[in-house]
Amino acid sequence: MKIIYVMDPYDGWCYAGSENILRLYMRYRSLLQFEVLPAGMLRGELCCQHRPDNATAALRSLRAIEKETKAHFGEKHKQALQNQEFLMDSEVPCRAIMAVRQLAPEQTLPFTHALLHARFNHGMDLNDKATYLELCELLDIDKQAFYKTFTSDETKELTSRSFQVADELAETYPTLLYVDEDMTLNLAKGYTPYDILDLRIDRILKGEATGLEEE
Repeated sequence: MKIIYVMDPYDGWCYAGSENILRLYMRYRSLLQFEVLPAGMLRGELCCQHRPDNATAALRSLRAIEKETKAHFGEKHKQALQNQEFLMDSEVPCRAIMAVRQLAPEQTLPFTHALLHARFNHGMDLNDKATYLELCELLDIDKQAFYKTFTSDETKELTSRSFQVADELAETYPTLLYVDEDMTLNLAKGYTPYDILDLRIDRILKGEATGLEEE
């Protein structure tokens, strides 16, 4: 039995829901396997260059997410949107997640949570290897082993495969799936409050109907 968490490091809705996902992980990790599946929302031709003159639209989007979810984006992130130019390429942070999946599987979801907060709360640059090394230090992941794995051809290939699977499983982010040998249930398509997610998982584990079976 496992939970598949499809997400993208540049998606504001994933940041808004990250506390909920981490709480689920902390509660159910002894009962369920949690698999983070990076989606590659901005990759290839979809990569985009952020410029300060795009800040108004970006900040408007953040305010809409804050209003609906009660999450709060950090002032450093908002300042970065207003003052910095940077490339948004999901492949880089997604590859960092895949590197941690290989080195320290039990830390993959906490690392993903910390990565989202690094960007959307602290305004850190997801193109800078120092960002990932700082997160490794925070979570006691060997930094030298991480960087070697992060830059390997094998990890690049695994990241590409993750994108392919994510494309098949999800149309929006975050998506949360429950999977066992008998069924796959879509627990969430987009941001979903913690109480709803918790209730759905609790009912599944008790063998009770969730209402998701008919979807």
